[in-house]
Amino acid sequence: MERNISLQEFSDLPSFIVAPPLKLVTAIPSEVSQVLDVEIDDLFEELFEDQDNKYLLPGVGFSVKKQVKLLIDDYREILNKGGVIDDVLPLWLERTREDIELFCYEYPLGMFVFPNRIEVGENKEGGTVFYAPRYRKNLMDTILPQERDGAVVEGIKRTEELFGVIPNNSCALLVSPLGESGLQDDRGSEIEYLDTQIYTYLKDQEGEVQSVTLRTDLSLGECEELILGAPEKRKTIWERAKIVASTPRASVAGSFEEVVELLESLTGRNYQNLYKEIDKWSKSRILDPKIIARMERFETLVLENISDLTPKQTRLLAIELGKTILDIYLVIQDESGDPAGSKYSYFDALSKLQQLPGCNGGGKVTSLPLIFTSFGPRLIKAKMMNERASFCCRCPVCKNETTAEVYNGTIKCPLCGSEASISFY
Repeated sequence: MERNISLQEFSDLPSFIVAPPLKLVTAIPSEVSQVLDVEIDDLFEELFEDQDNKYLLPGVGFSVKKQVKLLIDDYREILNKGGVIDDVLPLWLERTREDIELFCYEYPLGMFVFPNRIEVGENKEGGTVFYAPRYRKNLMDTILPQERDGAVVEGIKRTEELFGVIPNNSCALLVSPLGESGLQDDRGSEIEYLDTQIYTYLKDQEGEVQSVTLRTDLSLGECEELILGAPEKRKTIWERAKIVASTPRASVAGSFEEVVELLESLTGRNYQNLYKEIDKWSKSRILDPKIIARMERFETLVLENISDLTPKQTRLLAIELGKTILDIYLVIQDESGDPAGSKYSYFDALSKLQQLPGCNGGGKVTSLPLIFTSFGPRLIKAKMMNERASFCCRCPVCKNETTAEVYNGTIKCPLCGSEASISFY
C-alpha cells in the first residue's frame, strides 16, 4: 500500500526546494494478503468445510461468494489508494441490501415488477444521462459491451436521447427480448435469457424519471410488433433480437398501468399480475418489516465486527450473509402460511430455496439461475452438462446432510459415494 507524502511533512526545508511528492510504501498485513492475493474459489475452499457449505447457498440464485468478492475487490482497490475498509464497507452494504431485495422479488416472492433507482442528469454536451445510484455510475457504464454485441449499450444511449425530447407525462420503452444474450457465465457457458423484460422510463410532471422493469412472456415477434410495428422475419433471430434491444420507443402512456394496457392490446392476454404489483409499489414497500429488520441486523453486525478482511472476518461475513438470506426465506414462508415455516432449519430452508422455480433444484441444474443487473434480476439458463456444481441435499442412502457434487449428468454423495443420474436443461 502506498501513501503520498507532501513536502510540507518535512521540517526545516529551504523554501527554494521544489520536488514531486515522495511515496512511502507500507506492507499490507499478512493475514489480509491471505484474502486479497488468493483466487476466490481457492479462498472459499480453504475457509469452509463441508458442514458449513450451506451458508454459501449452493444452487440458489443469490451467490454469497460473488457478493463477498465484490467487497474484496473494492477493498483491494481502495488499499492501493491508501484508503481503509471503512471507505468501501458502507457502499458495499448498501448494494448488498439492494441485491437481497432484488433476490426476494425474483425468489421467493416471484414478482414481475422491479423498481429501478434511476436519476436524470446531463452530460458535458447538455444531453440527457441516466445515473444508477446503486452502482455510483452512469447507467450505460453498468452494461457489458458484449451483451448482444453492444446493442443494449446502444439502446440505452438512444433511450436517454429519446427521454430528453419526449413531453412530460409520457414514457420511453426499451425491450430486452428472451433468447441469447451474448454473455457467458464464470464457467464460460453461454447465457440465455428466459424472459422478456420491458424497461419503462416514465417522465413525470416535473420532468423527472420513474422507472420499473416489467417481466413478461412476450415472444420475439411480439417484441418487434411493440417496438417496430411488425416482425422482421427476413433476418436471423440473433439479428432481430439485437435490433429490438437497440431501438427504444416513445409512448403517450402517462403511467405504468397504461403501459400494461398497451401490452394487453398487443397480445390479447391479461396481465393482472402486473397491475397488482404496480399498485403495491405505488402504495408501500413490498417487503415485510421483519425482512427489513433482518437486513438491518446483518448490517449492524458487519459494521461492528468487520474491521479488516482477515480470513476469520471474511468467513464470518460470508456465513452471516448466508444466514441472513435463509432467515429472510423463513420469514416469507412463515408469513405465507406455511405451517412448517417456523420449524425449518437452515438446511431445510436451503433445500426449499434450491427447489424454487428457476433455482438449481427439482432435478434440473443451471450454473447461474439469476443475475443482478442495473435493470433488476434476470432469470437465465446456462448449460453445464460437463461442468461441476454443488447441491445441498440429504443423501437418500446414508441419510446425512451434505453438499453433493453434480457432474456430467450424475449427482454423487461425498460421504458414502452413492450416485444417481440427474437431468439438465
